[in-house]
Amino acid sequence: MKAGMDVPLTSTILQYLVEKGEFVHRRELARLVVGRNAKQRRDRLSAALWYLRKRKAADVLVQFDGEWWMATPESDDRQFIKKLTPVDFHHSKKRKARVKRVKETPNA
Repeated sequence: MKAGMDVPLTSTILQYLVEKGEFVHRRELARLVVGRNAKQRRDRLSAALWYLRKRKAADVLVQFDGEWWMATPESDDRQFIKKLTPVDFHHSKKRKARVKRVKETPNA
């Protein structure tokens, strides 16, 4: 990762759930989220949890007192794709310039 970039929120949440090994309340997960305001933090948490549930990396139990989340890494169906392009990749063909040339007009 580049310097100054933070770890993706989905990875942070999943790692926390795996370390806990038990159901964790949504309020406890909300403490992991950084954002400018409450709405932004809530939206980021909802998006990350939705993605983890969609990919079967986490499961939720909804009760009268809120949502309880648990990691399910054994059923995780996310694919981790290796970067196939080498670092020193160059185009074999030289690309044409896309800038139109301006025709000179004779000064009369």
